[in-house]
Amino acid sequence: MKPPPLTPPDLNGLVKSKSLWDWDNFFKLIGAIGIASWTIQEWVIPHDKVFLFITVVCFVADVFYIVIHKFLPHKRALCVLGWIIYFCCVYLIYKNSAEKNTAKTHDFSIRTSWMSNDTNFMRYIDDNGQIVPFAGAVIVEFTNLKPIPIMINSYEVEIQTADGKWIESDIIPKYGINRGRVLMGYNAFTNLAEVDYTSFDSAIQNKNIAPNETVRGWLFFKSYFFWHPTRFSLRDMLGNISTEQFPSASGTTNEWKGWPSQDLLQKRTGKSVDFRSLSIAPQ
Repeated sequence: MKPPPLTPPDLNGLVKSKSLWDWDNFFKLIGAIGIASWTIQEWVIPHDKVFLFITVVCFVADVFYIVIHKFLPHKRALCVLGWIIYFCCVYLIYKNSAEKNTAKTHDFSIRTSWMSNDTNFMRYIDDNGQIVPFAGAVIVEFTNLKPIPIMINSYEVEIQTADGKWIESDIIPKYGINRGRVLMGYNAFTNLAEVDYTSFDSAIQNKNIAPNETVRGWLFFKSYFFWHPTRFSLRDMLGNISTEQFPSASGTTNEWKGWPSQDLLQKRTGKSVDFRSLSIAPQ
């Protein structure tokens, strides 16, 4: 017997399978890349701007693909216009992030909130019991703008001369923490009242300054110069050096008429010193 003849299969009911790399699968891959980038910048490299940019670009691409190819009418003009808008959005996102990257970041803020330059009323007494002539004192307010705590290892205050050079100021006491006292009273007084001032050095001593935390304290200078450009430089415990400039005479003159709401960081000790028993320290 002859075998029955072979008949070709019926292909009418078969549906052609989709290619692995069609557009739907391609944009699913784009979405997966966006999720991976977001995971990296969130958990592996926190707030990394490169991976964040990749995340935004991928997610926006998926949104545009869904809107253009799934919801809008299938017209070539709309498709081209939609993707032109997408690439314009990517450019604007990149430009905005690039401008933020080039903007100067500040490690700290430094300013003065109160001043005293009545040298006929205030006298600085060093740890040898001698009068140190000085021209003024200011309350310095230091705010940590870093996202991590910092501890100040050393600092300096400099003034800018007329020829543009920066020179070191004459802070007193020159070295040490909480050295010296302040006596208050006019020249006609025999006994001067001793006043305890919270120095800036004591405010930062063994102090890990938290992010956005402000510390306050007095600085005394042999010559008062805050109408000149003045800057503050510090070295932290890790060896990092940062420099910021004081706002131009802000808060140190009579421009602002408001009464201070913060403590002036001075308190009478109840002690008095006979002014006649003191000698002037050698310069």
